[in-house]
Amino acid sequence: MLAVARQRLQTEASLNHGPFLLADLRAMPFLDSTFDCLLSSYTFEVLPTRDITCALEEAWRVLRPGGRLVCVN
Repeated sequence: MLAVARQRLQTEASLNHGPFLLADLRAMPFLDSTFDCLLSSYTFEVLPTRDITCALEEAWRVLRPGGRLVCVN
């Protein structure tokens, strides 16, 4: 997916680099309250059930107060 995104950024926007990062949703490399909004697209359905709570807690950790978590499954 990262390779596809990088290729599309190059061909469709003529940019050679972008803000792409491969990270584990259960331990994101961001400070608390970093984002206003997070989008999770078809992620929770592939996580083991035991990891869903951890992933949600991590999402809430990096969201600013009043931020939004948008999940598409």
